[in-house]
Amino acid sequence: TGSQTLTVNNGMDVLTCTATAPTVLSISPVNGATSVPLNTQVQAQFSVPMNRSTLSQLGNTAPATVFFWDSTTGKEIPGTISVDASGTIATITPSVVLPAGRLFYTYWSYAAPVQDACGNNLGGAEYYFYTDFSTNTTGPTLNGTSPVNGDTNIPLNGNASGGTPVVLQFSTPIDPI
Repeated sequence: TGSQTLTVNNGMDVLTCTATAPTVLSISPVNGATSVPLNTQVQAQFSVPMNRSTLSQLGNTAPATVFFWDSTTGKEIPGTISVDASGTIATITPSVVLPAGRLFYTYWSYAAPVQDACGNNLGGAEYYFYTDFSTNTTGPTLNGTSPVNGDTNIPLNGNASGGTPVVLQFSTPIDPI
């Protein structure tokens, strides 16, 4: 009867569903971190794309799936949660500056389950960090680079993956996600 042509710029991903539960690959701030900035965002990187609708609300009652709280006061930290374009990184942005010198927890799959795009539940996960005792307005400094500034004749195929890596060393840890 007719035909249709589908053109997809930059390719497309086809999701193959399995029964494997998603996992948290990394969390920032790292679990147990100390001296975390008072304006920090919490980010979780998942093993597979997540169902955005299950990561849309913070709180301790369903349908909320993620609970962010101050263990000193026992109160929830207000904020928003968003998911990046890949569906694999969720970011909690507090709507308040976190109080100094306190212990904070995030619970994932708390009152209701966080799910991946295939409907598999993330098992409950708990992470904690401590805020710094004061506001730190000093950013990191660059301590070293490789190649060094001014280097010449840097090979374009310096390693097995095809190029010479650029390495930057900072004075403090940088957000890994």
